[in-house]
Amino acid sequence: MSSKKLLYTALAFVLLCLMAHSVLAANNNQMQKKYLAQPGEGRSYYEGIALTGVLNIGFNNYGALGIKDPTLGDIGFQYPAGYDYESLAVGWWGEGWSIFYDNEGGGFQPHDDIWGDFAGQTPSVSTLSYNDFTVIESRIVSNGEDVELVHRLYYNSSYKYVVLQTCILCFRGLSNVEYQRFIDWDVWSPTIGGPSNYWGYDNIRRPDLNMAVAFVNTTIGAPGEIYMGTAVSPTPTDYDLNGWDDYYDRGVESPVIKVSLRADGTTSRYSDDAVLFIWNFGNVGMGTVKEIVLVYAASETLDGLESLASEGLGVELMDCPEVPIKKAVGGTVEVVEDVSDGNMFFVILLAIGLIALVYTRLPK
Repeated sequence: MSSKKLLYTALAFVLLCLMAHSVLAANNNQMQKKYLAQPGEGRSYYEGIALTGVLNIGFNNYGALGIKDPTLGDIGFQYPAGYDYESLAVGWWGEGWSIFYDNEGGGFQPHDDIWGDFAGQTPSVSTLSYNDFTVIESRIVSNGEDVELVHRLYYNSSYKYVVLQTCILCFRGLSNVEYQRFIDWDVWSPTIGGPSNYWGYDNIRRPDLNMAVAFVNTTIGAPGEIYMGTAVSPTPTDYDLNGWDDYYDRGVESPVIKVSLRADGTTSRYSDDAVLFIWNFGNVGMGTVKEIVLVYAASETLDGLESLASEGLGVELMDCPEVPIKKAVGGTVEVVEDVSDGNMFFVILLAIGLIALVYTRLPK
């Protein structure tokens, strides 16, 4: 083969390598963007840890409130303790989370199992102790290893509230990151015989709490008056009191319900609702950690609920984990990096060397 033919062959080799790399990268992205399951297509999942005291709480292994305990039965949030006062793990167990980034999405609630970019992933669950709280920590990584979600439930058996800390760990730069939390309060549903409650957003009396409130009283067959609510920080980008069917996509879906509690604590809204909170974080860089805090509380009075929510939002929590250079996977340690680009660089470097060698042999 002549020197010119060798040169042309080397150039063609480099071009083929570049084309092959582009095709493989595109296919890899397509594989990562294909959801393994959609909401409602998986099996229901009810395993987790039961915590008993003034409140009975069932914390699901996937970071939601709602489990089936072999001894105590269905538990999500009970005040007073006992199934007659169950207020989350009834009807449609609509307590859980969703997250969206780039063209990906995924989430969990007990009736739908884990879906989207987290389908097939198994969380790691551990029990910790921090100050006067028992802390249950759930950690799960997306299929593409783009993000890790850490959900920590802070529980004290004598308190009438629990704190849920959510940490979003970004292993690479992500665009248009959106986290959602939805809570389908059905206050005392087994006792009053149905899921409808009085609902309102407490933004007139206590705008600092960012709290959705559901309550029942004797006018709808309850044996007394009880208020339950979820307060959040930071302030959400948006919310919808009718958000029970919004969790499988970005944003809120019509009809959007926003009803405020009046200054005297009354409301015009009586319905079977579920609040959806949305946080839009925009584009984030590799190594970014985002934190969201939610407080779930119950009280016999609205003033009492507001006081508990304020106390819960002020609890000192553990720091969110940092994004590690190395992360544990299945008991082994692997470096979080993509070596394909490094391999491609090595191939191109060899090809360039070949071109240079052939060029030096060309007739002058």
